[in-house]
Amino acid sequence: MAAVTAHAKITASTTLPETTRQELAKALTGAFDESKGKFTIDFEDVWRFLGYSTKGNALQKLKDRFLEGEDFIHKRERVGCQIGMKDFGGRPTDKYYLCAVAFEHFCMTAPGERGKLVRQFFICLKAEYYRTLEGLGKRRRQDIMDASHRFVATEQERLAKELDTTLSGTEKEVQRRLQKDEGGAAEVPCKYGRVDLLTDTEVVEVKAIGAWKHALGQALAYSGCFPDHSPRIHLFVDELDDAVDVTGKEPDKYFLSKNAFEHFAMSSPGDVGRKVRQFFLAIRDAYVSRAASAAAAPVQPPEAPRVDPWDQARCDGIAMFWQKSAAIKRYLEARRASKDVGWAFYSQVATLLNQAIVGFAESTKGFKESRGIPPSLTVPDMLDGYGQSVRATFEVAFEKYFNRPAAELALMSPAGVLKDLAQMRDTMQAYLRGVHMDDIKDRLLDVPEAKRRKKEYGELRKSNAIGPSQVAMKVLEGIQGQAARSLCT
Repeated sequence: MAAVTAHAKITASTTLPETTRQELAKALTGAFDESKGKFTIDFEDVWRFLGYSTKGNALQKLKDRFLEGEDFIHKRERVGCQIGMKDFGGRPTDKYYLCAVAFEHFCMTAPGERGKLVRQFFICLKAEYYRTLEGLGKRRRQDIMDASHRFVATEQERLAKELDTTLSGTEKEVQRRLQKDEGGAAEVPCKYGRVDLLTDTEVVEVKAIGAWKHALGQALAYSGCFPDHSPRIHLFVDELDDAVDVTGKEPDKYFLSKNAFEHFAMSSPGDVGRKVRQFFLAIRDAYVSRAASAAAAPVQPPEAPRVDPWDQARCDGIAMFWQKSAAIKRYLEARRASKDVGWAFYSQVATLLNQAIVGFAESTKGFKESRGIPPSLTVPDMLDGYGQSVRATFEVAFEKYFNRPAAELALMSPAGVLKDLAQMRDTMQAYLRGVHMDDIKDRLLDVPEAKRRKKEYGELRKSNAIGPSQVAMKVLEGIQGQAARSLCT
């Protein structure tokens, strides 16, 4: 450990003085000496080193954020006075000792300029220490990572049960956000159950979009207990593929580095924070022990995932889908004052587009039921490679219809828009028939094959191994340029 702290990368990356680095190196080296036990770092030295104004402030922070017996221990020790050979005893005093992991995370939360320097030091230290461990592997890196992933999956499953990350937990989070935005009272009891949110004018039931029937039934039942309120269902989407923001709001997003995420999570308050800390500590202990027990071996670079033409066509189609959805969203915003169109307009447009591609006349739901397509699969999921390419082309055509100045969009009635899109659908189907390419309905994938391809495509997206093609990027750049010009008109 001392060798790592003396590494040129550590000394060059921080502005801590040499004596400070030596203090930290000494503390960490002693902490990893198992012969001295787990709790080797005296809190008396720590709080002064970190620049706290009083020991009481530092001790309160330690107790709030860390687990006694797991992260630190408390002892009553007698502080004596000895003159010559005579011991004059002394009164017992409280002593606290930290383990290495708790010491690091306590340092990472230090206040002021001193805290910034210590955090910078630990980030560089951790990166260099892990780099050193990775060179010791007895097994291939992939074997180590596979074992770590299995461990993490187990820990996540355990933590999920304790932290309520099930669907009901998601509903609670959506409910809390909705209450923050619109006010009202949550979990209001009534004759038939509990109302998710009761505002001044509405009875609101919150559900995932797939459970809309259940939500509708509950909202209608609860509204009978509040005759002066209107029933309303608030649906949220729990899958991103071919989904849209049904609230019509653009959320603020913030992105953290891995180090910031870990240390932010480690400082979470309350019981949830304690469980999160236990989770992180268990994962890191497992990672370090696996990496440290390995010996050097040539690292085989992982094979790049194979991207076949279907995956690329699917990716391009989804990219065009999002552009079309953004254009529809601009139309809805332009018509907001008219109050004659809502988020259900998305599905009406999607049905017309599906009819244009596949050539059916009924609703999308009716077509899927007649073909035995489960709810988990969309019509685009079922298209073969040719169908995916046609879908991308038709998405662009629909997008261009909506790519107009806001003032013009505001004058277009929903009924007139749907009529125009229906004519576009008929023209597209006639074109496919004219070039003898209207057999898409007969070329759909079977359900097992569609599920397999959807799973493989999801893995490619998760690993960032696929993105829009060059042709698609040129189309997207043209669309975005035209949209920008429309906004300026």
